[in-house]
Amino acid sequence: MGSKACSTADGKPIFKDYPKSKMTLLTEEHGQFKAGKDDSFEIGQKVELIPGHVCPTVNLYDFFNVIKNDKYIDKWEISARGKNY
Repeated sequence: MGSKACSTADGKPIFKDYPKSKMTLLTEEHGQFKAGKDDSFEIGQKVELIPGHVCPTVNLYDFFNVIKNDKYIDKWEISARGKNY
């Protein structure tokens, strides 16, 4: 995930469930991070990141996948996507 997928308007994204791991760099297509001292990751592991500012991040997508308790609930259209004029 890079800056084309997640805005850095109010700071770099943070790791859900890994508070000591930190994003160090976001280029357009890729991100680099430093794992926290006690955090362990495997190649191919999926992690959730929380944007520093969600508004400009949401504007990058056509829909939300709604998940609750690790279960897919619904797909919500982002009707204002790209409507920043």
